[in-house]
Amino acid sequence: MSDSFALSLGRARESNGPAWDVMSPAQRNAAIFHQMCRADSNCRRTGTAADRDLPPCPASDAFIARRACRLAGRDGHSGK
Repeated sequence: MSDSFALSLGRARESNGPAWDVMSPAQRNAAIFHQMCRADSNCRRTGTAADRDLPPCPASDAFIARRACRLAGRDGHSGK
């Protein structure tokens, strides 16, 4: 397992707390991909209410589309 994947997996588990144990495989994958995207793009968005005060993710539109990020904070990618 690569270090970046292991780090993203750990962050996904930590950010979801006890809910991690009851998440579906698809939900877990989405959480891991979100953490990988955050690491790759240096995005600070987390999917919480605090995102309102943050700028949109600095990743390119193509990168956001490839990672299927729904938290990027851009039109069509806001998570709402």
